[in-house]
Amino acid sequence: MNNATDHEESILWRGYFYRGRTLTVGENDYYVVSAMYENPFTDPDMKLLKILMYVSPMFFICCVVVLMISYRKKKKEIIADESRRNLIAAIAHDVRGPVTAISGYAENLQQIAKDSESRHYTDSILDNVAYINEMITGMLSYMRLENTMTIKKENVELDKLVSQVTDRYMVDFENRNIECEVKGHAIVQADLRLMELLIDNLVMNMAKYAADDSHASIEIDDDQIVFSNKMACAIDCEPSELWEPLKKGNTARTGHTGNGLGLSIVKKILEISDFTGDITTPDGNFIVTIVLKK
Repeated sequence: MNNATDHEESILWRGYFYRGRTLTVGENDYYVVSAMYENPFTDPDMKLLKILMYVSPMFFICCVVVLMISYRKKKKEIIADESRRNLIAAIAHDVRGPVTAISGYAENLQQIAKDSESRHYTDSILDNVAYINEMITGMLSYMRLENTMTIKKENVELDKLVSQVTDRYMVDFENRNIECEVKGHAIVQADLRLMELLIDNLVMNMAKYAADDSHASIEIDDDQIVFSNKMACAIDCEPSELWEPLKKGNTARTGHTGNGLGLSIVKKILEISDFTGDITTPDGNFIVTIVLKK
């Protein structure tokens, strides 16, 4: 008696799939069909499928290569930017020492100066030293803000904080006969240190650039703080450009009246605190609006 074996399989023949069993009896094979259905893949489909099988790995490899190149480029930019900030901070720290020494020498010379010309030169030296110190302080503040990763939010009583800051500049306001009025009350969730720095820069800006014999105001509510003052001279750029570091509102202005860092520091604090700000100059007024809620 011949041994018989069989197994189930599918075959493709003349565009159709056949499902059945191959029966082997002795030396003869017999294919017994149990089902027949049309091939779902036409020749063009099969060609496309083969192309995709070859192209997909290549596409994946290309994507990986592009991502690696982008990552390395971004990493280099981050390292370069960090090196730049560290270099600026190091230079600022190193310059501060000699500048302080020059200031001390000038103050000593001022005490022994007998004629008006000598006093004029010593006064000029002290003015320039004060300007350089202000520039260094602004640069270091900006660098520290760029490295700020986390903030500590707490309840900040804005009207109380604004009053404390304006008291520091009361002599400047009085010397120029500027009336600075604080109105309103609000408590906001913010980092106290950053909010104080923000308000200090804006009040200092008012003390420097408000017109003599004018009125300035700081209006506070739950949604925003509005700093407003009459400008001593018009700005010669778009108000939004003043957020940029080292940007001055009037390039024709003479003397060391500002370093162009105050508003850029404010902008950086707004970004860190998730607040927004806007600068407008209607009818010769300089208005900075700090929006506390989105």
